[in-house]
Amino acid sequence: MKGMRYRHVLLAPIVLLFVACNGEGQNAETADIGEDPRGIWYVNDPASTETIDHSAWDNFLQKYHHENPYGDGVNRIAYDRVTDEDQAAVRQYIKALGRTTIATYNRDEQIAFWMNLYNAAIVNMVLEHMPVNSVLQIRGPGVNVVGPWLTHVATVHGKRVSFNDIEHYILRAAFDDMDPPVHYGLNCASIGCPPIAPRAHTAANWRENLAKSARQFVNSEQGLRVEDGELYTSKVYHSWFKEDFGGTDEAVLAHVKNYCNGTVAASLEGVTEIAGDYYDWRLNKMEEGSVVGEVADE
Repeated sequence: MKGMRYRHVLLAPIVLLFVACNGEGQNAETADIGEDPRGIWYVNDPASTETIDHSAWDNFLQKYHHENPYGDGVNRIAYDRVTDEDQAAVRQYIKALGRTTIATYNRDEQIAFWMNLYNAAIVNMVLEHMPVNSVLQIRGPGVNVVGPWLTHVATVHGKRVSFNDIEHYILRAAFDDMDPPVHYGLNCASIGCPPIAPRAHTAANWRENLAKSARQFVNSEQGLRVEDGELYTSKVYHSWFKEDFGGTDEAVLAHVKNYCNGTVAASLEGVTEIAGDYYDWRLNKMEEGSVVGEVADE
C-alpha cells in the first residue's frame, strides 16, 4: 500500500484489501465489488453524462478565496469574514454530496466530487473551530492521531468516509492513474499544501485546476527550494508521497521540471537528489485587516 503522511495516522488501523477492480474503472451495473465494501469506490459508469452541482462551493470560493495575495505561492481563505449564511450553504452542500450515488457517474465527475468534498469539508471544519492557527489544533478521533484526519466527513453509498479515507483509500487508490496527480487538487487548510483552487473542480476543469496548482506550488518555496546547491522539497514530494511521483529522487525531479519556470529550472541544473524536506502547518488564512476581494497579481 502506498505511503501515508504521518500526520494522518500514527497507529494505523488494519486496512482491508481492495477488490480486484483496476484503476481503469468499471460499469456500475457489472462491476463485482466482492466482500470488501470499499470496492464501491472503484465503480463508475464511463457512459454517464450526468453532472454534479458544485455551484454552492464555487460561490463560496468566489467570495472568500484569495489567489496568492502575499506573493508566496499560497492561496488564502478569508475564514474570519465568512458569514453564518455562507457557512450554512457549505454545510448543506456537503450533505448534498453525501446523498450522491457517486458510483453511477464517470471518473472525471467522480474525481471532482471527491476533491471538492475534501476541500469543502476541511474549510467547514476550520470555520467550526475558529479561531485556530493550524488545522493540527483540531483533534479528531483515533488513538495517537495528530489532527482531524479520521473525522467523519460524509456518508456516501451508506459508508462513512473520513479525510483519511478520501485521500488515501479513494483518490490515491482508485484514481492513481489520473494526471496531474490528485495531490494538487487537495488542500488541508495549510500554507504547506498545494494551493487550493480558486474555482470548484468539475469534470471539465479539474485537470486545468490541478495543472495551475502544480505550477504555482513548484515555483514557490512551498514546493521546493535550492540552498547552496542542495534541493529541499515539500514533504509531499519526498517523505510522504514520493511513490506517487515515481518513487525516486530522479523521478520527482523529472516531474517538477514539467511545471517549473525558467528561474527554478536554472536552479535545478546539476541537482540529482533531494537533500531534505519540510512542511508549513500554519493555517492558510488571510491576515487580519486584509480587504475582502483583494487579490494580488500573479
